[in-house]
Amino acid sequence: MQENTNSPEGCHPTPYRGFFNGSHLFQDIGKSCEDITGFSSDALIGKPTYKDLIHPEDFSEIGTKVHQSLDHGLPYRLVYRIRTRSGKEKWVSELGIGAKPENGEPPQIRGFISDITHLKRAHDANQAHKEVLELITGGVNLNCVLRKLVDTAEALVPDMYCSVLILDPETKTLLEGAAPSLPQWYRAAVDGLPIGEKVGSCGAAAATGKRVVVPDILDHPNWAFFHELAKRLELRACWSQPIITDNQVLGTFAMYYRYVSQPSPGEIDLINSYAHIAGIAIQHARSLGTLQRTNRDLDIKIKLKNKELQEVREELIEAAHFAGMAEIATDVLHNVGNILNTFRITSQSVLEKLNHSSFGTLHRVATSFREDRPKAELLEKMGEDKLIDLILKLERALSQEKQELIEDALKMQASGDKILEIVRAQQKYTDYTQIEEFAHLTTLVEDAVTFVAGGLAKSGISIERSYSPVSPIKIHKSKLINILACLLTNAKEALEAVTEGDRKIWIKVFMEGTGTVCLTIRDSGRGIRPEHRDKIFHQGFSTKSERPGISLHMAANYMKEMGGRIEVESDGVGKGACFCLKFVV
Repeated sequence: MQENTNSPEGCHPTPYRGFFNGSHLFQDIGKSCEDITGFSSDALIGKPTYKDLIHPEDFSEIGTKVHQSLDHGLPYRLVYRIRTRSGKEKWVSELGIGAKPENGEPPQIRGFISDITHLKRAHDANQAHKEVLELITGGVNLNCVLRKLVDTAEALVPDMYCSVLILDPETKTLLEGAAPSLPQWYRAAVDGLPIGEKVGSCGAAAATGKRVVVPDILDHPNWAFFHELAKRLELRACWSQPIITDNQVLGTFAMYYRYVSQPSPGEIDLINSYAHIAGIAIQHARSLGTLQRTNRDLDIKIKLKNKELQEVREELIEAAHFAGMAEIATDVLHNVGNILNTFRITSQSVLEKLNHSSFGTLHRVATSFREDRPKAELLEKMGEDKLIDLILKLERALSQEKQELIEDALKMQASGDKILEIVRAQQKYTDYTQIEEFAHLTTLVEDAVTFVAGGLAKSGISIERSYSPVSPIKIHKSKLINILACLLTNAKEALEAVTEGDRKIWIKVFMEGTGTVCLTIRDSGRGIRPEHRDKIFHQGFSTKSERPGISLHMAANYMKEMGGRIEVESDGVGKGACFCLKFVV
C-alpha cells in the first residue's frame, strides 16, 4: 500500500500500545498511522518496522526518554523525524507513558503519534523569514538574500531542491536568481528561458501568474522538451509559484523532487510564503536600485554643472591668452608661407637652369671631333687623341649628376608644394588650437583628406567614402586633424607596401546606438601582425625601423583627452587594417 501524499498534515493523532525493548513494538495502532508513515497498521503491528523509519540522529534521544518514563512512571514527550515509505521526511510528535510489569513481561508503552510536519516547518520558516528580512533591511545584495532564502527552504525539506528565477520584463525571459544545490550546467540551461504557458513549470508560472504543479515531469506536456535535463538530474516533480508584487510578476520560486509527488496543504503554504519573501527581496532591491540611480544621476548632474562652470572660467582665461597667441600663430604661418613661396620659386629656377644647362655641349664637341676625320687625325698627331675619351667620360658623369639634381629639385618642389598646402590648411585652425567646440565630423575628414590628397594620388590610392547623418561632436579641431592626417598617412604607407590588388582606403562615418559617433578608416594594405595589435598605441612602439612610433601613441592620447577612444582591427599580415575613432555625443 502506498503513502497517501495528498493527506492533510497535522491529521488526527493515532493511538498506539505495545512493548518497548530498545524499539517500538506495536500491539495495536490506529489506522491513521498510514497517513503518517505510509505503512498500514498491519505492516507495523508486531514488527520492528517502525525502528527503521526513525531518523538515525534522533533514535538515541527516543530511547533515553522512554527509559526515563519506564523508570519513573512519568509521561514522555518526543519530537523526531521519520522517513516515510515513499522516502519523504516528516516531523512527528509522540506523547506516551511507560510501565514495567511485575510479571517479567517486556516494558509496556502507550500513547499517541501526531504528524506535526506542517507546524514544525511553519515555525522554522518564520524564523528563517525573520533572518532573511534582517538581511534585506541590512542592505545585503539580492543574490546573497535569495541564496539564504533557498538554503533555509531546503533545510526544512532535505529531499527538496529550490530555485529562484527573476523575470526580465523587457525580454520576457527568466534569469538565474539563486539555485545553489542545482548543478551549474542545469542553471546555465534554464538561465534566459523564455516564458510561456507550455514552458516547463517556471516558464508557465511566470507567463500565467498562477502556481504550476507538475507531479510527474516525465508524464507532463510542459516538460516534453526538457526530459533529458530532468533525467540527467533525476528530477521527477516540480512545483513553481509565481513571485507577484503589486500585480506584477517578478519571477518564480520552484521546488524540485526526485520522486513523483503532489504538494500537501503544508507544502503549498511553504511555497507561498517563500515566494512572498522572495518578492519582498526583489522589489526592495529594485526600489533601492532606482533610488541609487536617482541619487547617482543627481550627483552626475551636479558634477556636470560644476564642470561647466569651471570650463567657462577656464575658457575665459584661455580666450584672453589665446587671443594673443592666435595672432602670433597667424603671423608665424604667414611668414612660413612666404618663405615656402620663395623656396618654391628658387627650386623652380634651379630646375629651369638644369634643363637648359650646357652639359650637352661637351657631348656634341666630342662627337664632332670623333666623326670629323681630319680633326681626329690632327689630334692624334698632336698626341691628344685620348682627350675625346676624357671629354665623353666627363659628359656622361655630368649628365648623371644633372639628372640626379633634376630629380632632387623636383622632390624639393613637390615637398614645398605639400608643406605650403598644409600650412594654408592649418591656417584655418590657428584660432582653434586649444579651444574645444562642436563640429561636423565629415567636414573635418574632408579637410584631413586635403592634407594628404597629393600623396595619395601619386601612389595611385583612391578613397571611397560613406557618410551617414551623425550628431555634431565636441572636439579640439587641430588635434582631430592631426589624428586623421596620421591615420591617412599610415594607410597610404601600408598600401604602398602592397604590389598586388587595388590600392584603396574606405572612410565611413556613422552612429553606433544613440550616444556614439564612429569614424572608421580602413585600407587593404599590409595589415598588422597579431602580436603587434595590443602594442600599436604604446609610446615608442613601431613596426618601422627608420623612425620611432609616436604618431599612433599621440592619436590615442588625443582621443582620450577629447573623451573618446581609438581601436584597431586587422586579420593579419596582408589583410589590411581598420582604425575606428569613437566619440561620445
